Amino acid sequence: MFIRIVVCFVIGLALCSPHARAATDEAITVRKQLAETLGNIKTLSASYDLACKRPEPHLVNERLNSQNRLILESFRWRHNREKGWAYFNGELFGNLDDVLNYPWRVFAWDGVSWTAYHGERHNALIAGSPQPFLGSRITITTFLGDHLIDNDNGLLEVLEKGSDLTVTTLPSGVHQLSCLFNWELDSNPAYWQGTCWHRLTVDIDPAHGGMPRKIVVYDRRCDKPEIVVEITKFTQVDDRYWIPVEGKRTRFHNKFVEDAKLLEKLESASTQAERLQIARQFRFLEPRKMGAGTIYFSAAPETVEVNKDYPQTDFQFSLPDDAGYLDTRTGKSRRRQGT
Repeated sequence: MFIRIVVCFVIGLALCSPHARAATDEAITVRKQLAETLGNIKTLSASYDLACKRPEPHLVNERLNSQNRLILESFRWRHNREKGWAYFNGELFGNLDDVLNYPWRVFAWDGVSWTAYHGERHNALIAGSPQPFLGSRITITTFLGDHLIDNDNGLLEVLEKGSDLTVTTLPSGVHQLSCLFNWELDSNPAYWQGTCWHRLTVDIDPAHGGMPRKIVVYDRRCDKPEIVVEITKFTQVDDRYWIPVEGKRTRFHNKFVEDAKLLEKLESASTQAERLQIARQFRFLEPRKMGAGTIYFSAAPETVEVNKDYPQTDFQFSLPDDAGYLDTRTGKSRRRQGT
C-alpha cells in the first residue's frame, strides 16, 4: 500500500478566526514593553561563528570550535535594523567531495544594490534585492526574533497579528507571552485555512533588560515544536543594552500520514475547536530536524557594538578591478580577468 506523506512548509502568515479571545491588558502591556526594548536597538555589529554538530565520518580540512563543533561560517557583520541594510565579510563553509574549504565571501546590501562576492571564484552577483538571503541568515538579530517566520514576519509581527495573546509569570520570574496564529501551507488547501494551527511562546527575561530568552513556535496539531530559538549567554553593552552572544536555533519538519477519512471530516468542520480536534487524530511522524540540525551561534563579546551611526557607504562593497560580475538589474556582465 502506498502511503503519501505530506510535509508542511511555511510561505506566509495569516490571521486566525474572528472568534479568537481578546488579548489581556497585562499581555498588551508586556508586548509593548518588548517592542520598545527591541526597538531601541537600531544598529548592531559583531564578529560571530556558526557551528553544528560534528558529522560522522569526519570531513577533510574541517574547522572545529572549542566545543568540538563544525564551524559553518565566520563573519564580521553589521546591520541597520531600521533600514534593513546589512554587510557580511568573512568565510563561508563550502563542501566538495567531503573536502572542506572556507572561501572569503562578502554580502552587502545598502538598500539600493545587493552584492554577493565570492573571493575564491573572484566574481560577484549584483542584484536589486537581497531576498531571500537576509531572512535566512542566523545572526544576533535571529535571537531578537527578526525574520522568525519569513522575510516579512518576525516575533513582534506575530505577537501583533496573532490572537489569544496572554502572559504568564514563570517561577523563575520570566514573563512568558503566548499567542495563536496560522501559517499558510504550501499547497494552500482550504481545510487548513481559518484556524490557528500554531502557537508562539516567548520568554522575556527581566534580569537581562526584558530581552527574549527563548522563542518557540509549536504545531498545535501535534503539540510539537517547529522552531526553537534559545539564548544561552548575553553581554551588556554601554551599561544599557543586553545583547545575545551565544545561542542556538533548531527547525523541525512535522510530518503526518494522510488519512482520507480524516481529511473529509476536516473539510466539513465549521469551527476552530472541531478542526483542531480532528487534526490531532492524524498520525504524526517523529519530527525531523531541518538542514544541519541545531545551529549554534557564538559572537565575541568584545566585538559587539550597538547603535553606532554607520553611513550608507559602510554597507557597500567595491569589487576588485579584475573581478568578474553579473548585474541582474541591467543584464551587464564581465568575465574575470585572467580567464
